[in-house]
Amino acid sequence: MEQRTEQSRTEQSRTEQSRTEQSRTEQTDDPTWAELAIPGVTLLLDGAAPASASAPYIRVFDRHRPANTPPEVQVAAAKQAVSVPDVDQRLVIQHETGAGWNTGRAGMRYRDLLPDRHGGAFIASHIHIPDGGPVPDYVHFHDVAFQMIFCHRGWVRVVYQDQGPPFVMEPGDCVLQPPGIRHRVLEASDDLYVVEISCPAAHRTNLDHNLELPNAGLEPNRKFGGQRFVRHVAGADRGRSGAVHIDDTGISAATGGLASARVLTATTGATDGARPLAHDRDLFLLFVLSGTAR
Repeated sequence: MEQRTEQSRTEQSRTEQSRTEQSRTEQTDDPTWAELAIPGVTLLLDGAAPASASAPYIRVFDRHRPANTPPEVQVAAAKQAVSVPDVDQRLVIQHETGAGWNTGRAGMRYRDLLPDRHGGAFIASHIHIPDGGPVPDYVHFHDVAFQMIFCHRGWVRVVYQDQGPPFVMEPGDCVLQPPGIRHRVLEASDDLYVVEISCPAAHRTNLDHNLELPNAGLEPNRKFGGQRFVRHVAGADRGRSGAVHIDDTGISAATGGLASARVLTATTGATDGARPLAHDRDLFLLFVLSGTAR
């Protein structure tokens, strides 16, 4: 009997732990409070702390305590400013063939284009999904200063907050994901390849259980963290410089000059206009989509 009782307690503890992990938070663009439902206890994360407090309070209301004596403890702020480490630039040359691919979550394969992460300031990943179909993703957002995704091969269906119905990205298409925008990956083709660039390298990914996408709002010019969402379709804004076609993605205008991305297409064997490359940016990344470059 004692053994069964102990087993029951263990199973109950596991159940309660599972319930805690599945609890939800109220999330808005600039949350001042959140409520977590845990068996027996309700946690209210309250940003209305006394002026002397350096961080928000967590007020714990336990049903076994008198209602007029809730304990209070101070904790670190739940929402913190994105911190970007000092940039440590190095010349890096990577080739798609050979070693360097690692298998990660949900069978996705990753190739790190910046193994040293420029001192932790950036991460650039070549991502491969071998088997297509529905993607077991959820509505989420990232604490970043910058993030873009470029479709290299295959196609992927995605949906973004305030940007209308889901759409398909095909080779040459890209999106700028401004800080905090909710989004979800819905479906992918076989052998999907995308390039993802983020700043900083280590950043937090947050779930939003309360927002369903697509949502009713449509605000294509809304700014998230000072940036505007961009969906660039290949060939939509093409210019020309000699034998080189230039596709401007519009990311520079959407980020206020923080970053830019362009797709260059040269005629076969084009050499005119060749000159040494120089830049004054923290990151200058060249990715060969097809063909060769010397």
